[in-house]
Amino acid sequence: MIQQNNEEGNLQRIFLFIGILTLIFILIIFRRLIIQLISKEQLQAQQKIYEKIINNSSDAIIIADRDFKICYCNKATERIYKYRQEDLIGHFTYIALGSRNTDKEVEERINIIKSTGNWTGERKDKDAAGMPLVLHATVNAIKDDKEKITGYFSIHADITDIKRLQAEQENLAASLQSANTQLEKKVKDQTALMQDVFQKVDDGGFIAMDSSLKIVYSNKAIESLIGLKNNDLSGTYFTDFLSDFGASELATVSKNSFEKQVNEAFDYLNPKTGKWYYINIFPFGDGLFFYITDISGRKIKDIELHKAKRMYKFISISNDLILHSKTEEQIISSICDIAVENGGFIFSWVGKIKCNTGAIEPIQWAGAEQGYLKAIGELTVEDIPEGRGPTGKAARTGQFYYSNDIANDPDMVIWRKEALIRRYGSAIAFPVKLNEKVAYVFTLYAEKPFFFTEDEVKIIARVTDNISFALKSFVISEERNVAIRQLKKVSQAVEQVSSSIVITDSEGKIEYVNEAFSKLTGYSAAEVMGKNPRILKTGHTSPDAYMDLWDNITHFKDWQGEFCNKKKNGEPYWEYVIISPIVNEEGIITSYVAVKENITERKKLTEMQKQLLQIFENTSVYIGTSDVKKNFLYANKAMRDILEIEADEDIKNYNIAHFRPGKASTIIKEVTERLQTEGKWAGENVYISKNGKEIPVFQIVILHQSEIGEPQFLSSTSIDLTKVKEAERELLRMNTELREFSRHLQEISEIEKKEIAREIHDELGQNLTGIKFGISWLKKHIKEDTKILEGRIDELISEINETMLAFRRIQCSLHPSILESAGLFITVKKLIDSFSKKFEMPIQFSFNLVDEGTINNRISLTIYRIIQESFTNILRYAHATKITLNLFEEHEKIILSIEDNGCGFDITQVDTNNHHGLLGIRERVYACNGSFNINSIPGDGTFIQVEIPLRGETIYS
Repeated sequence: MIQQNNEEGNLQRIFLFIGILTLIFILIIFRRLIIQLISKEQLQAQQKIYEKIINNSSDAIIIADRDFKICYCNKATERIYKYRQEDLIGHFTYIALGSRNTDKEVEERINIIKSTGNWTGERKDKDAAGMPLVLHATVNAIKDDKEKITGYFSIHADITDIKRLQAEQENLAASLQSANTQLEKKVKDQTALMQDVFQKVDDGGFIAMDSSLKIVYSNKAIESLIGLKNNDLSGTYFTDFLSDFGASELATVSKNSFEKQVNEAFDYLNPKTGKWYYINIFPFGDGLFFYITDISGRKIKDIELHKAKRMYKFISISNDLILHSKTEEQIISSICDIAVENGGFIFSWVGKIKCNTGAIEPIQWAGAEQGYLKAIGELTVEDIPEGRGPTGKAARTGQFYYSNDIANDPDMVIWRKEALIRRYGSAIAFPVKLNEKVAYVFTLYAEKPFFFTEDEVKIIARVTDNISFALKSFVISEERNVAIRQLKKVSQAVEQVSSSIVITDSEGKIEYVNEAFSKLTGYSAAEVMGKNPRILKTGHTSPDAYMDLWDNITHFKDWQGEFCNKKKNGEPYWEYVIISPIVNEEGIITSYVAVKENITERKKLTEMQKQLLQIFENTSVYIGTSDVKKNFLYANKAMRDILEIEADEDIKNYNIAHFRPGKASTIIKEVTERLQTEGKWAGENVYISKNGKEIPVFQIVILHQSEIGEPQFLSSTSIDLTKVKEAERELLRMNTELREFSRHLQEISEIEKKEIAREIHDELGQNLTGIKFGISWLKKHIKEDTKILEGRIDELISEINETMLAFRRIQCSLHPSILESAGLFITVKKLIDSFSKKFEMPIQFSFNLVDEGTINNRISLTIYRIIQESFTNILRYAHATKITLNLFEEHEKIILSIEDNGCGFDITQVDTNNHHGLLGIRERVYACNGSFNINSIPGDGTFIQVEIPLRGETIYS
């Protein structure tokens, strides 16, 4: 009784502790639920957790008003009392829940609750079906901020099964004690009866033997005892009798008694008949006599009593284990030892069911296992031979199964040999359930066949049911502990979170702010309590935004957006806000919760990123980023354009390798190695567009790493070298052309020198020689006839004139001095007239220069030489019949155009190494900072246009 009272006291303390924890837990849920959330997603997830905890609580949770009328009850209340929630709401607690307490007890209990604010104890109620309930109840008053009672909160833990288990345990103990008393009385009575039998030989079997151990006498009772006729026994030897009696192994005992002349007495089981006998052996003189009595009835009762005591001890120790264990591992690891040591079983084991395969895995055993579990192979819950033994059936059906005769049970055929080797006579398996599913199987083996009786099966089944109940309790307790730990974590998180949390009532008055709010704004919780959050307004947010906010939250919707608010010191800051309504059970909005994140720095960074992105998008430099596998993450407009990627295409679908030419393997290897060793590479590279266009670039590639040195992404900055490469090629070409042109000029210079020397020799030399001879002649004939002299002088004058003309022609070929004296128009007109007359080619000439005085000599000479060279080229190559020449001034430029109707040519096929005329014209134009264009079509003539600025210095000036 003392142990029972202690257990009840411990049980009450446990439920009181659970009730208090649950009360604290529920109060936190109702008062701090929204405070513990830092984002919309976490709020929704946490609300679901709390609702699940309350609705899935195994205890009835009831809230009543000040008059003890029910306002709320959870699903466990409906399950325990079997009333619907709507049937309980509004009714007096003790009447609605079918209290079995007297009115006086109820009144006293109510007075205690009202006076002390709490009460803990047992309630005796009835469910809707009238079935009695016993509950451990904890009642606490709910008070407002002024300590005024507004209602009552109670938790009812159903202990009906525990009470019933205790009662059954007490009844079983009483039954076993009564059976023990009765058996002891029967033993005493049996002893008295046996003493009486000893006194009455006719009631017991008596056999007498002579000195040769031959039977000489047996009474009539012996026939009914051993089933042998007196006539059959008389004259037979002792050994024959023992053989017929099935007791040949008693020969040693009998001979020892005869030889040593000592009495022997013992119990004996006849293996042939299964009967028990009490045998007394008395030696006398030269003979021996047996006194035999049938004790089968007493022996069976003794065995049953022993089994009953053994099973009582087994269930007592098992229940003690269940009550004191804290985890299922403690129960599973010990139950097998208890079964073998106290239950009288030869072997026991526990198997765990694998959910994925259905195999039954041995996890604990005790007793004479002797390699049996390995020898029988894998058992299963499937309905196949390996799953049709007691263990498989129990796991599959959720009910106990036994084989009371392994030697002859057809379902045990595949395990029979291994079982009989280990002296297993019978076996039984019980399912152990967790959440209504079989989780373990408890299998027991006895040495004797037909070991398991109906009473024993019920006792073992009760043990396994208790184990299942305990495992379920462990799960519920663990879930409750997890919920409490989670609640503590969330509570701490809300207080420590960096985001501001504000809770207002339905009118927008602040009820709660966390520490992060105070740190950010400078306002303490006391300063803002009861005020409206508009104290933070800066006027930056439009009235329309506030209207949209209130329209959402008053219609049970979340609102999220950005505010520019101000701190207590007036400093502005930006925050991202999520505001959600809090709704009570009646669907009425009671308050609002706002979770705010300071995004001031993020806004600055975002603005900087926008500006930087704008710079990237508007620069001509190619900028891009990629992951470490070189898949594009970003490419600016310039890079997209050059690679011919459309603006609406996802750049992430491309890899940098798509835009590298096949010959780039060497440079790729160099880049990869340099990035791995130095984290940076710079040099010339080549992109190739989607349409195959190659773009030479100067590229800088950087490998960006995390703080711990892990590669994160690559960035690339490239400058287009297309024009640079073209300029390099053009410069190389021009250098080549200039070298060729220089060589050509030297050759021309030599030719001109030869031509001038020839003309001087042929014309000027001859003329001067003629003049010399004429003058010598005059000197000799100075005194001759005047007319002759005059004629001779006229000839000399004519020769001198020709010499002067030749001199002027040579001088003009070297430098048109007329250009400086007469101007550009006259010089060009004279050149045109001379060329047209000499080669009989019509030339159409138009001239429109406003003021020739503004044209320096260098430009005039350049234009003259271009016209002169063009005429030469037309004459040599064009085979033209007509030339058009225009020379005019426009926008402070001299524009010269020359067009012929000759054969034309393919400009792309012109070799400047062999066409020095065009090269000379181009170089003269470029020397004056002018431009030179030529258009020609084979068979359709040639058109040349030159533009030379009037202002600015020439290259050679």
